Amino acid sequence: MKIFIPLVGQFTNIGDTLHRKILINWLRESGDLHLYVGNASDSFLSGLDLSGREKIVRNPMAWYWAALTSGPSSVLFFCPGEVSASYRRVLKELVFLPLILSFFLKRGVFRVGIAFREYSSFAMRLLNAVYRRSRLLVWRDCNSYRKAKSGHLYPDLGFWAQQVCDNSSETISISYRGDRPLPPTEVFRAIAEFSQANAVPIIVFSQVRRDNGAAQECAELLQKVGAEPSLLLWEDDIDHRTQEERMNQVYSRSMLTVSDRLHALIMASCRGAIPLCLTAAVNPKVEEHFCAIGLKDIAHGVSGKSAVEIHSVIEAQCSRGAEIKTEVVKARIKLSELRQLVKNTIR
Repeated sequence: MKIFIPLVGQFTNIGDTLHRKILINWLRESGDLHLYVGNASDSFLSGLDLSGREKIVRNPMAWYWAALTSGPSSVLFFCPGEVSASYRRVLKELVFLPLILSFFLKRGVFRVGIAFREYSSFAMRLLNAVYRRSRLLVWRDCNSYRKAKSGHLYPDLGFWAQQVCDNSSETISISYRGDRPLPPTEVFRAIAEFSQANAVPIIVFSQVRRDNGAAQECAELLQKVGAEPSLLLWEDDIDHRTQEERMNQVYSRSMLTVSDRLHALIMASCRGAIPLCLTAAVNPKVEEHFCAIGLKDIAHGVSGKSAVEIHSVIEAQCSRGAEIKTEVVKARIKLSELRQLVKNTIR
């Protein structure tokens, strides 16, 4: 069996390589993988843990034609990740439409671990008209599943990355997006006070290369309120695999991870850290993805709150360790069921 997967995405994001790597690992034993990678760097490919048996294709027309003319036992998998419910995405789907239609006559089209964003109701209806005809359609967040009204709801594939474990709880780790405003200064004041009260040092890190500037700014804000954080950036000479290993080492030492990066929080929770998203307004993406594993109030909106109030939020979150670990373990069990469902469906 030939399995065709377009792997394009953000090439400097650990989260993007994480769920792609997991999907590839799940499918490796089921057939020959034909991966379209476009202009992805060797660094990005290093994060996919490829075995060397996969067929790597950089020419889009060559990959498209090979998929279009493949035999009746072939399948088409779209990558896990976010799908913009916009007219631009509809146009992209039209490019794929001949390919999608051809696979309806083969072993089918699979969309596993996807989520909607930018909710245009009309665009969403058009996309759903195509998506619901997938042989297997799996959403990864509660909101997308509610709006789609079709398919299955399973945890984000990132929860499969690591067997849930306890950690040494030596640090507080912090990472914020570089393309969004940082949270109010009171957040950093509260984190600094919590750090001092519990004698736990702070490390600020970057899980996405373009977040380096935000990480530096976070460290400076923490210094201004009396903390002495360490700083771990994603330098240009560090590839994806190495950076992911560095991040896992950080999470394995963290009692608490504060971030607005979804996969930073997911990876941290699998390593035994308490995940917490503190932003001016509640981050719906984080909240809806953790909702899919039965956890609420992982994301908090703190606009207008004092440092004392935010400190209370942090303390309350840290008291939820047993609850969070239980639900993360259940998420991995659910993903084990999804893995078997994928295998059974493509046979």
